[in-house]
Amino acid sequence: MIKFTSVTKRYSEPEPALKDVTFNLEAGQFSFMTGHSGSGKSTVLKLAHMAERPTLGDIFVNGFSSKRTARRDIWKLRRQVGFIFQDFRLLPNRTVLENIAFVLEVINTPSKEIKERSRILLNKVQLEAKSDRMIEDLSGGEQQQVAIGRALAGNPVLLLADEPTGNLDTESTKNIMDLFWSINQSGTTVLMATHDLNLIQDHPQARLLELHSGKLINDSGIKASY
Repeated sequence: MIKFTSVTKRYSEPEPALKDVTFNLEAGQFSFMTGHSGSGKSTVLKLAHMAERPTLGDIFVNGFSSKRTARRDIWKLRRQVGFIFQDFRLLPNRTVLENIAFVLEVINTPSKEIKERSRILLNKVQLEAKSDRMIEDLSGGEQQQVAIGRALAGNPVLLLADEPTGNLDTESTKNIMDLFWSINQSGTTVLMATHDLNLIQDHPQARLLELHSGKLINDSGIKASY
């Protein structure tokens, strides 16, 4: 599903953001990516989404190569990959339903199907009862549920999540993690960046990739070393 081969990513800083990173995630896996702030977690997700390209090495995501996929064809990959941000990035002054419907419009869903599919997605993230609520009236956990529903709009085979529980309280975090596991059990591959060691320890069945200063230092699936 995701294969990084000797990937280095360099920005303008003296040290690369990623240094010779190699790993392979199989379809259907649930994986945590951890490490201190600045270790390269977000860079890995951006590269897997092909929002950026590696300086050296190659990346394959569900058959798409970072070396061979033309910029004009990246949308084909994006249709298969959902991306969830820590800061939600929802449309303000819109209802829950309108936020989901907007994404369905963007991916050219037939207009007669949008409302029904929006409600199906909201039911999947347990928010159908709040479909007419304004985004601003939801809790942080509920807003993240909307963001997850939006990411699922295209029926992705891969879900990338960048610190999705970083701004949430304990109860909301548990609810969001239950939702991620349910999504994974339906067959979707999940790669989640997090620095929350308690979250990792509570889910020992997940694979673990640990970064330090841009290097992959642990691929044990057991626990972080710091």
